[in-house]
Amino acid sequence: MFLRLIGVYEVTRMWVTDSVDVPDEILAAAKKGKLVIFVGAGASYDPPSNLPLFTGLAEKLANEQNVPGPTKEEERSLDQFLSRLPDTVNAHVRTVGIIKNSGGHCNSTHEAIVHLALASGHPRIVTTNYDLMLEDAYETLRGEKPKVYDNRALPRAGFFEGIVHLHGSILQPPTEIVLDAKDFGSAYLMDGYATKFLVSMFREYTVLFVGYSLSDPIMRYLMAAPDPEAQPKYMFVPSDFESDQIKDLVDRQIHSIRYLLQVSAPKHAELPRSLQAMADILQDDYSSHKEKMLELVRQGLPVKLFCFNVFSAGSSVFFRSVGGWFSPVS
Repeated sequence: MFLRLIGVYEVTRMWVTDSVDVPDEILAAAKKGKLVIFVGAGASYDPPSNLPLFTGLAEKLANEQNVPGPTKEEERSLDQFLSRLPDTVNAHVRTVGIIKNSGGHCNSTHEAIVHLALASGHPRIVTTNYDLMLEDAYETLRGEKPKVYDNRALPRAGFFEGIVHLHGSILQPPTEIVLDAKDFGSAYLMDGYATKFLVSMFREYTVLFVGYSLSDPIMRYLMAAPDPEAQPKYMFVPSDFESDQIKDLVDRQIHSIRYLLQVSAPKHAELPRSLQAMADILQDDYSSHKEKMLELVRQGLPVKLFCFNVFSAGSSVFFRSVGGWFSPVS
């Protein structure tokens, strides 16, 4: 377990791998059963899932209807781009068909997400994906099917466990999935069922976004106006995220957690590794480890740096400074 200590006593971030540190509040919320993992298309991209990102899906649907794919500007509002396709009904049908016929299976990211959700003791996953990869991962790891909700019958945000398909799934008639601007308008504005669910969810739970990019339409609909009652929201982002993209997240009241992209495939391997490490920390009794670190500092551990890291291995505790790791206490 890695901790980053700011000053002497305040623990604000925890190193879960040698390159990724997460806010302490995420694990604290998970320990209390107050964490929701919000999953986007990026989770189903790596093998063996092999599903397209939303941008790739829009391009494929456009090509099938013999129209140009979205421009860079149109990628900012893909739901509106899809609404301009000649045959929007066919686009819905083909979306479901593409996913059903992909032949993909759950990947390490799905498994790590489910591990983290289960480790909290109260698994709560919300996804805008239409695929059933999270259900497959859950059944593989737990040996039983999860409770599943779709956009036709959303649960009360403060009283659910399981998997929520906020935009529908491939089990529904194609016209019922949320895909284009008309669908988003109904879900978030006119009927507003998705908005009502999310507002309540954001007020009740700390939320961790996984697998999203700023081109995903839902990002435009999230928290258009600041909600002073909302709990903290965090999002895993790759190391190539630009500073203006980080600012865009801040404007949406979402704090970023960076992970390093790998040189070779799979480039996002650090993401499931970090999620799995978070699950391992929870299962290894996060609260007792945190208290152990704080007690060592209270007993007079010299603090020569404003920021340093702590690693606990069994009965030994190691501290890292500029000079490397050392163990003053065993």
